[in-house]
Amino acid sequence: ASHVVRLSDPTTMTSPALDPVLSPTANVRRSCRMLMSDPPVDTRNYLDEPSGLSADAASSVGNLTATRPRRSVGIYNSSVNKLAANIAEQILDEASSPSSESIEWDAEGWHYTAEHYTRSRAYLEAQRFSSEYIEAQQMERKLLYILALDAINFCFWPADVEDESGRKGCTRNLLEYEHLASALRLMAEKDDEVGAMPNANAEGGGVSSSSASDADYVQAEHTYAFSPKNLADLTSSSLSSMIHEFLPEDSASCDGRYHIPNVSERARLLNELGRGLLEHHDGSATRLLQKSIGPNGKPSAVKLVDIITSTFRGFRDEAVDARGRQVCFYKRAQIAVGDIWAAFGRGKMQVKGADLTNFYDIDELTTFADYRVPQLLRHVGVLRYSTELTAKVDSSSEIPASSMDELYIRAGTVVAVDRLVEAVKTKLQEANPNTSKLNEVHAVLMDWHLWQAGEKLDREGTLKPHHRVRTIFY
Repeated sequence: ASHVVRLSDPTTMTSPALDPVLSPTANVRRSCRMLMSDPPVDTRNYLDEPSGLSADAASSVGNLTATRPRRSVGIYNSSVNKLAANIAEQILDEASSPSSESIEWDAEGWHYTAEHYTRSRAYLEAQRFSSEYIEAQQMERKLLYILALDAINFCFWPADVEDESGRKGCTRNLLEYEHLASALRLMAEKDDEVGAMPNANAEGGGVSSSSASDADYVQAEHTYAFSPKNLADLTSSSLSSMIHEFLPEDSASCDGRYHIPNVSERARLLNELGRGLLEHHDGSATRLLQKSIGPNGKPSAVKLVDIITSTFRGFRDEAVDARGRQVCFYKRAQIAVGDIWAAFGRGKMQVKGADLTNFYDIDELTTFADYRVPQLLRHVGVLRYSTELTAKVDSSSEIPASSMDELYIRAGTVVAVDRLVEAVKTKLQEANPNTSKLNEVHAVLMDWHLWQAGEKLDREGTLKPHHRVRTIFY
């Protein structure tokens, strides 16, 4: 019998509403604002604008105890407002132009879209699959690609590379995000074509019915590089050999090759992704996504972040600071949700899967606190570092993971982008009280705008160094 694929059934596939106290994104904002309320290291450094520092806070700086951290990062509100004015002007200038939709998920062609995936009619008939199988597989494969990419999307700054004799010495590695994204895309495309279709009797793949509800879900074919089973079985050596052929050569690098830093941790995180999907989500990324649908029948971005961080430990981007305070960022979990939202049309395109990815609360995500955005914010004067932290960053010295300096940089980035979002909205309303653009100004799109601006300036050699932390979280 032919399988009927229903990628979502809101009447039967819903999850309880998430208690606000348990919201991962609310906890990111809460903990980052808490850190940024610490007094600055020294008012004479003008880490904050004089008007932004209360008299009580100023007088308390000299009386701090050893248990009270002194904040090494400040936010200049005048620079926030200046940047907001510039961004608001760009939005207004582009309002009647097609370029107003300029921030696209795959504008550069780095990512896997599954649009070329196909199987012959003979294969579908042999497997007794319906014609909807192709669309269901395309969605599942794209979701798995995004989850795999964001599971290992961290720490691309140059690191020592061992040569064949085990000696270290190569310290210049030119790997960037686009090289990893493109390499994984090429891995994903290997069995897209009909000529690479699985044997009709091959195990794996198909549309299944779940005992938990009436909604159907799809599992990727086992010939797909990022099927949960293949991810679960990866080793560091197999990952290295699989991805190596798809990384570009570059004569400017120290040995003419690109390298994947910390490959053992990346393999472990992909193992965790595969096993988590198999054990908790019926071996299906589509199934995981279905669980984000709330009582209102609509998918929730915040709920999906919660599901990802609950299922996969490697996405739990948290730390405990010097005072024993828990600080949350969830950078890779949030960017995975943002990527899913963008890859399926940002709720504006009629594409398969849009009903599961048109998150009603996408604006509740925070900026993705990593390297490039704070680097850009510092460049435009929004973030200001203490004298000591400035010396560390500008000399490309490594900053310990979970140190107060690192936490302040990331917390400052989250708080600054939230202020920037609100400032842009205010300026848009001042320019046009009836503007329809307010709902399109939120931390996700702001992050992508700032990241792209930072990438351009970095390629031009304009930016000072970014901070360097050896971590799996970003």
